[in-house]
Order: sequence, then structure tokens, then C-alpha cells
Amino acid sequence: MEVYRYFVELQDFLFYAQEAVAGTVTPRWLHATAMNYALAYVMNIIPEEQPYLMRSDGGRNVPAYKSSLIPKAGFYATAAGLDNMSRAKLSTFLVKGDGEGYGYITGKGGEVLRVSRVSMLPPGTVFKGFIISSKRREFPSRIRLGRFRIPTRLGLTRGEVVSRHEKHVVDHPVDPLVTKVKKGVLVPILPYPLVVKAYLEDCLVVRFDEGTYYVAAPDFLLSGDE
Repeated sequence: MEVYRYFVELQDFLFYAQEAVAGTVTPRWLHATAMNYALAYVMNIIPEEQPYLMRSDGGRNVPAYKSSLIPKAGFYATAAGLDNMSRAKLSTFLVKGDGEGYGYITGKGGEVLRVSRVSMLPPGTVFKGFIISSKRREFPSRIRLGRFRIPTRLGLTRGEVVSRHEKHVVDHPVDPLVTKVKKGVLVPILPYPLVVKAYLEDCLVVRFDEGTYYVAAPDFLLSGDE
């Protein structure tokens, strides 16, 4: 098993929806689903399910996947948190959203104002997480993320697994649909919530040059099965 620590640096404004009272706000967490499918797309894994992940159900867009785990991919990217939460300042724009099912308001008197207030994370924002792989492999240096498929830079450092099956709080957000979480703090983002400060009864201890981290792995990688 190989474990990499990854960082994703935004090279444009990042937007993915989370409805709020005053408009649409981009959450400060990067979902594992976004990372895994972005990697799979660039690496041409299961191309028949690309490029996209949404399907129409009664006029409403719904995810076409069950979770962040891609069967047979052989790797798994965890959700990621901001490198520095206090420095991540959202940038707000008025945008057109006609036909998208989000982001438009209707004025009185018949005039339709198809604009909305949308808050995005700015270029230079950095997320950090981990990739667990069944074997050593090359990953792309750039991927695309978010509603508008913006370019991002992907960097990796390789770690050494020093212990398995440890009980501890892991150092990244966790997708509870893939990893069994004993307890933690729920983050209500779409399409399903993440868990931060997640306590697991079965996690990896991985040593990197910059320090040692606790990492959650999907069960199929812990057992050695793909």
C-alpha cells in the first residue's frame, strides 16, 4: 500500500454549490467525490462514466454515483481541508444562472433578473488531503474541479506507512459513506456531509518528511483487496 499527501492549489475561482440565505456559498472543504472523479477523468479510468456525474431525475440534477469510492480504480483520495482556514477569504460575484436551477431571482412586474450572489474561493487557495493507493503509480500534475471545471495544480509527497489498524482522530475530513467513523463533527455540505475531527478504530499511521499523520483508508484497501 502506498500513501501520498496531496495539495491542490486553485488557479482560478472555485465554485461548487451550497445554498445559503443570501446566495450560494462555496464550502471550505474539498469533497472526496470531486477529487476521485477528477483524477479518474484525467487518468481515463472508467471513461464510459465520464465526463459527468449528474443525471436528471424529474427535472432535478442528482448525483450518478453512490459515494466518493470508484470501484476498481485502485486508489482513493480523501476529502481535503484548507491549508489555512483563516486566510481563505471568499470572493463574491453576481452571476447569471438561467437554466441551471440555481442562482436566479424573479422581480415583480414580470421582469426576470437571472442573477445571483455567488461566493467562490479565490486562486491561490490550497487544500490538503491524502491519496491511498494499492500500488505505486503516477498521478497527473493538474486536474479540474468545481462547477466550472477550473484548473488546479496537484502536488504529491510519498509517505511511509509505519502502522495500521490504529485507533485515533485522523488528520483530514472523512467521507462517512466510505469509512466507518466512531465519532466526529458533521459538516453539512452537498451531496452528503463530511466528518471532521473523525475518530476511527481502524486508521493508518503514515510518516512524511514534514511529520506523521493519521489517515483513514477505505476498507477494501486496508484488507488488500481491490
